Amino acid sequence: MAQQLTVGEATVLLLRALGHFIRTEPWRATFLALWSLGLAALLSAVWGSLKEHEPRAASLFGLAALGWGVLGILFL
Repeated sequence: MAQQLTVGEATVLLLRALGHFIRTEPWRATFLALWSLGLAALLSAVWGSLKEHEPRAASLFGLAALGWGVLGILFL
């Protein structure tokens, strides 16, 4: 049976893997960080538009977020 990791052990393993990814592929890691920030900004704009009851703006931001997500997946 597989060994269950504690939250601390899993966090350390995740951070080590992230550090290895940044060291071995810095351009890809930079692109991934910028893509993640852009996607978070677009999703935040969708949420803000929904809270302000602006469905047209929310749908436009949603389509932009969807396109941004697809482009990021294609380029990774």
